[in-house]
Amino acid sequence: MIIACTSAMTLFLTASVMTSVSEIYHDSRVTLYPERHLLSGLDRLTLKIASVPVLSCEFSSEANVDRVMVDGKPVEFQFHNGRLQIHIGGAGKKTAIVLIDYPGIFNQQVTELPANADNSGYGVTGIISPKGTFLLPGSG
Repeated sequence: MIIACTSAMTLFLTASVMTSVSEIYHDSRVTLYPERHLLSGLDRLTLKIASVPVLSCEFSSEANVDRVMVDGKPVEFQFHNGRLQIHIGGAGKKTAIVLIDYPGIFNQQVTELPANADNSGYGVTGIISPKGTFLLPGSG
């Protein structure tokens, strides 16, 4: 199952659940710090599950994952090449609340006077700056 996350996470995170999940509720809180080119995110996923799941999330290459909690407890996770994998819990578990805390630095150089318009981002996939913020869907 592929979940296209809404709000700012459409630009940053896509999740795929690798087991039987009957419902997913997603609350995403994103704060931008233009002076530092930083996006700080906290996602809360509420899962209704039918078996022991592994949650796999794709992040931008500019992102890092600082913390993952399942049902209020810190859990170990694997994060390599933008892919986060979280083992949700034991057999017979019916629901899980997953918190993912992550920052991302977006500081690509922007051409002030582009020579062409072939790419709507003019070769830039993501920047957060005091002049403005631009994140293409390809940024993560």
